[in-house]
Amino acid sequence: MVETQEILNILEGYDKDELAITTVCSHSSLQLFDGARKEGFRTIGICIGAPPKFYDAFRKQNLTNFS
Repeated sequence: MVETQEILNILEGYDKDELAITTVCSHSSLQLFDGARKEGFRTIGICIGAPPKFYDAFRKQNLTNFS
């Protein structure tokens, strides 16, 4: 298991304002997006066509972008 401090050390080398958490849209991705936004990351959801309808019920996720 990777220790928290090791992850924090790696992240120090990046500009957090330029990072985004990106994943394929699914029910599980809602949890990833929620955690990412709470940690201050931008989020990008990847989907084919329009965003899945179940995202309408989770507007609090406030996705930064769909691709």
